[in-house]
Amino acid sequence: MEAIRLRTADEVGRGEWILSTRIADALAEAESRYGGRHGSFELSGYEYWNEEHPQIDIDHDARAATIYLVEKYRGNEPIEIHQAAHEVVHLLGPRHPARPTNFEEGLATLFAEQYAEAATGIVFLNPPPNFRAARDAVRDFAADDSIIRSMRLEEPIFADFTPALLLKFRPGFPVRKAEFLCESFKAL
Repeated sequence: MEAIRLRTADEVGRGEWILSTRIADALAEAESRYGGRHGSFELSGYEYWNEEHPQIDIDHDARAATIYLVEKYRGNEPIEIHQAAHEVVHLLGPRHPARPTNFEEGLATLFAEQYAEAATGIVFLNPPPNFRAARDAVRDFAADDSIIRSMRLEEPIFADFTPALLLKFRPGFPVRKAEFLCESFKAL
């Protein structure tokens, strides 16, 4: 996987980072690494909610997406950035109401760790076991981001990835791991 090189606050143009700018930057970075968003919806912004986990909400009729961050972490910038970076990966190829696959959650976890570390200097490497297993399988699969970009040119929706597609782009990858990556992610 390629290293993330963040733009400086001056390069963004305002001389300072705010969370909405950071979210837009994370989305742009994810698109440059893994391919553009599928569908013609816009990111409408972010909100806080009183649930335990962040998530995205896609309104397919309005062609809009909202990121929901966890209220109890409001103002904790490193955690907000980590949560937002994870969620922007889900914006690349959303399939409503399908549950994300292990590939999608693993990629989101890996990207969030890398982006948040580059943005904050804090290392986030201890996700729950189900996220860790998915992240590690994605890391094993994709030695570099070009594999993911190429796959998404053929199939832009993560939920529609198949073991055959993964094996086409990574011949010799263990079949059982390819199957695992294409299974629905199971929350603990």
